Amino acid sequence: MKKIDNLLNQIGDYYCLIDGEEVHIDGVLRRERDIIVFRAKVEQDYYKKLDIHHEELQFWGTTNGTPVTLLSVFRRRGGFPSGTTTVEVEFDPSQIIVGRCYKEEPKAIAISASITALNRMFSSEPLEFIYDFSKEKPYLLKFTYPDIIKTDDKLGRLEIFQTISRSWTRNEITHNLVPIIKYQFNNPIGIMDAVEEIAAARNLFSFFANGYLPLENISFADEQTQNIDIRPQYDISLYLNYPEEIAVHDEPFLIMTSDFENNFSQIWQNWLDIYKGAVPIPTLFYEIICNRSTRTNCFLNLAQAIEVYSDKYRKDEAEALAKNYGYLQSGNNRGCPLKCKVEDVLSFLNDCLEITDCNLPLIAQGIANMRNYYTHYNLGKYVAPEFKETYYATQFLRFVLLTIVYKTIGLSSEALINVRKRAYSTNMYYHDIEAIMRYASKKPKKEEQLI
Repeated sequence: MKKIDNLLNQIGDYYCLIDGEEVHIDGVLRRERDIIVFRAKVEQDYYKKLDIHHEELQFWGTTNGTPVTLLSVFRRRGGFPSGTTTVEVEFDPSQIIVGRCYKEEPKAIAISASITALNRMFSSEPLEFIYDFSKEKPYLLKFTYPDIIKTDDKLGRLEIFQTISRSWTRNEITHNLVPIIKYQFNNPIGIMDAVEEIAAARNLFSFFANGYLPLENISFADEQTQNIDIRPQYDISLYLNYPEEIAVHDEPFLIMTSDFENNFSQIWQNWLDIYKGAVPIPTLFYEIICNRSTRTNCFLNLAQAIEVYSDKYRKDEAEALAKNYGYLQSGNNRGCPLKCKVEDVLSFLNDCLEITDCNLPLIAQGIANMRNYYTHYNLGKYVAPEFKETYYATQFLRFVLLTIVYKTIGLSSEALINVRKRAYSTNMYYHDIEAIMRYASKKPKKEEQLI
């Protein structure tokens, strides 16, 4: 299977539909900085139609005999008169398929991706040395074929495993561990829908890592693929033309395979429930781990994610607590206060958080006051938090959100206590909690009350 770099800067024969008409176009794939563009010559009449309609295009054809499909293509730049009846136009594909030509929407029956950082999630060693000094070759490197972690759901079968790749030169042989996420579907689905499904698994493991994980080396199979059951890598490559420039997680995962391999089926189903049923929680967390949400915005996103969780899964419990405090009385239409939502969530998680029960209301009040200061900006009621106070609250809420997800998907309280001790030093953990409580006890100064 050819790599896309082997197809660059070579003239290819392509086709696309312009205003409903199939049009032949010669073009070249070129790399510009971090993306690949398609530079082509288009007849002037068709170029005028492109200029009018601005429609999304799909190109299919061959370069050097290799089938290629360009998906979700828009005109990027052009046109530049070529001195003939054609115009040079630069197109911008969002995805590039190498190995098949598709005139219609591509359909996948299976998809796989490798994520190098996932090697840090596996608990067991996939390689071992076998020593026997009585033989001419005294040791042997053996691949142990660890058990595949797998589960079935309504779409098909999801598998996570490690395999091995090998490369060699005159001087050395290199073996690399390759972690694979593979999703085999019961029925063909659109290729970008398939990417979304395998990204759901990637995002679960991002929570396990507490960091960003890129989808790498995506390949898929369609109904023309042969021997699909015995190939961990399929015969069609999919390139996402706009990779995210985010630092990749390079630390041991908080959750390892030993924590979930024995009940992965239940964990996966629980994850799908929260991933598709409480969308803002993984979405807001993804913004945080991608460093798109920092400082105050990070705090606000975390507070929002916890509030979403409360509204989705613990609404009755939070409202019962609010009524116990005297809120939600007749004639009060303000709804359940954030303080009660946060306090209820902290109480629910406290077998993992291990916070003194009497401190929970004050912690919840501190977080609610801080959030309300930024969203309502009522200086007469809320104290402006110092930068370090927002930082401490953000650190604490980030771990609370991780704990919410870990507990909701079915990880044990014992595992989560161990995670907390690895991820959050005991001294820093209780220091941050105390800082939140001190902030909660602050009262606005007289000059602030007069504003």
